[in-house]
Amino acid sequence: MIKQIDIIRYKKFKDISFNFEAGINAISGENGTCKSSLLYLIGNSFQEVKTTCDWIKEKKAVSVINAINTVVNPKVERLQRGDKTYNDPAPGTKGALYTVSFNDHEN
Repeated sequence: MIKQIDIIRYKKFKDISFNFEAGINAISGENGTCKSSLLYLIGNSFQEVKTTCDWIKEKKAVSVINAINTVVNPKVERLQRGDKTYNDPAPGTKGALYTVSFNDHEN
């Protein structure tokens, strides 16, 4: 359902886009390459999806997204949390840190 993520700045990512294809997409890389950060952004992109969204063509997709968020988001949140002090993911950047383009509806 995600077509593209354009990151202005988030952690190690700066001015980069990730394109996704229909089906399964793999995210791989060495330790410290921000794979979990990318998963965090993907997970947060779906938090507000509801069956009332007019762009949802398959209402069953919402339950799948919610099930994935229930399992994955808490784990990714723990990975992102780190220490107890606030760590600005985009020092000096104001406004939106990233945008997500979805298939068949707006950003």
